[in-house]
Amino acid sequence: MTNEILEEVRAARLAYAERFNFDVYAIGRDLRERSRLSGRKVVSLPPKRIVPPPEDVIAAGADPLPASECIDPRPEPASPPESAALPG
Repeated sequence: MTNEILEEVRAARLAYAERFNFDVYAIGRDLRERSRLSGRKVVSLPPKRIVPPPEDVIAAGADPLPASECIDPRPEPASPPESAALPG
């Protein structure tokens, strides 16, 4: 059983790669140029910082924390000073 959509995608990918003689750098340049010419806004976000486990956890040979617990949480928004409170 063949998937016609999958075969079509693979054929298009092969034809695109052949246009650049399978040169990944040339393909990358073409994709960046297409992106530039599209006029769409490209957003780049800063990478999330990973917090290493504490030294005592490493020394004890314990399993490291799950990745979801190693990512720095965003700081809580600061509460306004009491002087900025609404009169009431």
